[in-house]
Amino acid sequence: MTSIYYQVNRSYPLTQIEQEQVAQILKECEANYPYPYDDMNDESSLEMQTEVLFFLIQWLTTLRRAISNAEWNVSLEDVTLIWEDENGFRLMTNEEFSALY
Repeated sequence: MTSIYYQVNRSYPLTQIEQEQVAQILKECEANYPYPYDDMNDESSLEMQTEVLFFLIQWLTTLRRAISNAEWNVSLEDVTLIWEDENGFRLMTNEEFSALY
């Protein structure tokens, strides 16, 4: 199984509006998560894991847009996800990954 790690830092707390937005995003994430949590195990299909991965990337994109002026660090294991204002978080392309190593 692969893990997504994220950290958000900002010098001041969430505003009331941000708290409400984050609560709504978390509620929607839980309601729309594509699989029961206990179905995620080492025998899960690649298709299932891929669907969950992209679901979580979209969730993090929505969360980042709700929390302004913060420093975000998001990675898939040890590979940093790319942020694009228009499209949100995305995985590196093969070329971007190869350029790092």
